[in-house]
Amino acid sequence: MTFDASTFVVHDVEWFPVVRVQSEAIRPGYAVQWVAEMNALIARGEPFAVIYVGAQSDEAHEDRKRRGIWLKQHADALARICKVLVTVEADDALREVARVSGRGVTRASGIPHRAVANWSDALDIVSCRVEVN
Repeated sequence: MTFDASTFVVHDVEWFPVVRVQSEAIRPGYAVQWVAEMNALIARGEPFAVIYVGAQSDEAHEDRKRRGIWLKQHADALARICKVLVTVEADDALREVARVSGRGVTRASGIPHRAVANWSDALDIVSCRVEVN
């Protein structure tokens, strides 16, 4: 199954199986679009990796709630197909915050998380988990 990359707002899927979260799309109300995109990623049925660039902003309570419900309902399917989550953060202190936060994500989802200083390191990790063209 393929998908139309132009319909994605929260995730940049141009380099699939590398999926980059577009931080600028994380605004109140974004979770509806996020759910649709995650459903499309799972429906595609091919392993992928998610890269977050920079510190993630605080999300609205309703968005966090909607995403949490979706994640609980789809945890097994997501863990089978999403091979790694990587946060790219140049700032040492913020990267450590991301690393600690990522441990909780891994415990909850079973999906490995890594926090690195640059895009190149992120791609190295991703290329060990999914086949990157």
